[in-house]
Amino acid sequence: KYVNNDPDVSYSSLRSSSKSMNSGTVQVYKGGKWGYVCENGWDLIDANVVCREIGFTRGAASSKIKNGTLLESQKTNASILLNDLHCSGTENTLHDCPYSLLNDCSHDQTASVECSEDIPNFTVELVGGDDKSEGIVEVVINKERYRVCDDNWNDKDAAVICRMMGYR
Repeated sequence: KYVNNDPDVSYSSLRSSSKSMNSGTVQVYKGGKWGYVCENGWDLIDANVVCREIGFTRGAASSKIKNGTLLESQKTNASILLNDLHCSGTENTLHDCPYSLLNDCSHDQTASVECSEDIPNFTVELVGGDDKSEGIVEVVINKERYRVCDDNWNDKDAAVICRMMGYR
């Protein structure tokens, strides 16, 4: 039997085994306590939902081992609160995803994720030069212009900009 839109599941978070805030085991707040999500059925779609919920753009299901260190949930007898999630990808939170009432998970089967941000679309323009092939480098993101700092700027940096603009 599956539960959908469980009002007892109110928050999701990541518990990280490193100083990174974008990866770790997935935790949920359900019924007044924090616990973990089982990795049974855990996939890219579920990872994307939890990453969006906590403020990232996308995510990927990841290994439970980070740099040879077991994640915190694997060191303790953690409570598994959600098992066999079946997110469709359109949900805003894990709360909206159906999951199984059957809990056949152990504390070493916690779901983990690595979240990331998409790089925004941008263009590069040269301004203030005698023609369009010279000038100050500006990056344009969503119609906003940003000047590129020239600290440690060198010929290799200039060559990348020229290639981005179609020059050889």
